[in-house]
Amino acid sequence: MQSRARGHTEENVGIHAAGSRFVLRWTPLSNDSYVSPVCYRRLAPAPPLARWVRFIWMLQVDSATPLHHRVVPAGATDLVLSSGGSWDLADTGERYFEGPGVFVAGPSAGLLPLCSAGAVRMIGLRLANGCASSLLRLPLSELASRCVPLDLCRESRLEKEKVRTLTERLCEVRKPEEHLVHVNQFLLSLAASARAPEDLVQQALSAIRVTHGQLRVDALASRLGVTSRHLERGFRQHVGLSPKALCRLERFHHVRSLVAGAGRPVWSQLACESGYYDQAHLIAEFRHFTGQTPATYRADQEVGFFLYGPERQP
Repeated sequence: MQSRARGHTEENVGIHAAGSRFVLRWTPLSNDSYVSPVCYRRLAPAPPLARWVRFIWMLQVDSATPLHHRVVPAGATDLVLSSGGSWDLADTGERYFEGPGVFVAGPSAGLLPLCSAGAVRMIGLRLANGCASSLLRLPLSELASRCVPLDLCRESRLEKEKVRTLTERLCEVRKPEEHLVHVNQFLLSLAASARAPEDLVQQALSAIRVTHGQLRVDALASRLGVTSRHLERGFRQHVGLSPKALCRLERFHHVRSLVAGAGRPVWSQLACESGYYDQAHLIAEFRHFTGQTPATYRADQEVGFFLYGPERQP
């Protein structure tokens, strides 16, 4: 297995669209990775879209045989633009999506095992949590753990036609810079008519991030002056997951970052510091979100939000 990391120097990519200039920068070393035959890059969004888009990612897979991937959940929604290749759910064989096309990948609360076939070229936009529902004008509860063609999510004939036009343009161009021009134009048109994100949900998301998910949902609802049921409904609509599920994910990603920075982790101590009942609880959560125990997870190779273990490395 080969691996490499790119240089520390950030690369500016100038993009002209609609009379304005978008400046995108490759993100630092840790977010730009390569594991043969998978290449992943992560970029910052254009400033006008920073409110709606957390980051842009690019994925390229060149493999003559089907390749298995494990996707670590983030509880987020992605707008995915694929120029080719197909993706199946590895555990059931069910088709997840097939390019070319523009898709909405809804939030997942658990590990997503996928298998890709053919040459894959994808651009994804990780939408800001709590904002995707407003931007796309649809309830995220309908997209949880699903990947749906974007045109099926649009109601009017004009909106469907805009998605088809975007797909055609993406198939006509080959350079990532050209893809991003069309993507930015499309998203700016969506943002122009988008509702403001739900303030209650934004406050709750902020509290969950600050506490690394270590808070009770009833206590959070009480702090915000609403019932737990009201908060739950808001999350189903605007996040796609329950507040409890998102707390669980946030807690896991916090302990995951601690594991990455620890030389020789003391698992029982990490479990206690991260809000788990005990070491067994921590191990169970790692299995749920990565398919591995904490110890075996440390041997995995990360490429963006994909994981490859020694027995499944490309």
